[in-house]
Amino acid sequence: MTTESSSAVSVPSEAGVGEHLRRWRNRVGLSQMRVAHDCNVSTRHLSFVETGRARPSRELIVYLARSLGATNEELNVCLLAGGFAPRHMVELAGDLHAVSDALVEMIDRHNPYPAFVFSPDWMTVRVNAGGQWLCSVLMPDLWSAVADPRVGVDMLDALTRSDGLLSQMRNAACTGWALLRQLRMEQLTNPDLQARVDAFEASLLRRYPAFDADEEGDRDDPTLHLDFDTVHGPVSFFTVQSVIGMPQQVTVATPRVEMWFPADQHTRQVMARASA
Repeated sequence: MTTESSSAVSVPSEAGVGEHLRRWRNRVGLSQMRVAHDCNVSTRHLSFVETGRARPSRELIVYLARSLGATNEELNVCLLAGGFAPRHMVELAGDLHAVSDALVEMIDRHNPYPAFVFSPDWMTVRVNAGGQWLCSVLMPDLWSAVADPRVGVDMLDALTRSDGLLSQMRNAACTGWALLRQLRMEQLTNPDLQARVDAFEASLLRRYPAFDADEEGDRDDPTLHLDFDTVHGPVSFFTVQSVIGMPQQVTVATPRVEMWFPADQHTRQVMARASA
């Protein structure tokens, strides 16, 4: 692979992408000659990149950073320093069901209200006690059948099965189509979702054939409002879904956190009694 086709023009000598690459090369103890040979560029060109005399292409930045063992965070720092957008679409490798101690502590502190951590494929990575209790109330058959209620539950299936979350939801049609729009966007960066998203859409069409999604318009509000009928009476929540980390760390492989907040006093009381 030849990656020397970057712009060999004079640019201001500042702590930009070249400086980052030089520091990382020194940190791993590699010479310019060794890195240049591994990346199939000349030592002279690598020197120009490191000193800011040549502006590297996006391809060369990625190749050099990966050759130096840079993390996704470090790679995105390099890309931003070189004037390119960060690389959010990465290979979904490794343990997608891993969850940090910090995320576990955060959702545990959200008790008694529900909180979930999802992997990019919409499998639960961790569910706090409040979330486990509510799921056991809303879909008892599914929840009693899972081996570990904290991890490994397919939430797309849990939403659309006949006794799933949507079946207990007063505003199921509106919520379902809002989630479908989100899932179609996620599918663009995670194509493995397509078959399950297609099944999700087919289930919505069967359940709510008269619902006109176009009447809802674009959803600018990132929250969802969920209203359920339960044996404890109606409960209402609004949800916030986010990812935790520095901007340079966030990719499509980053686990997302979904926090549910009570929307009325009755729901607060129900969840407080459940925790007691």
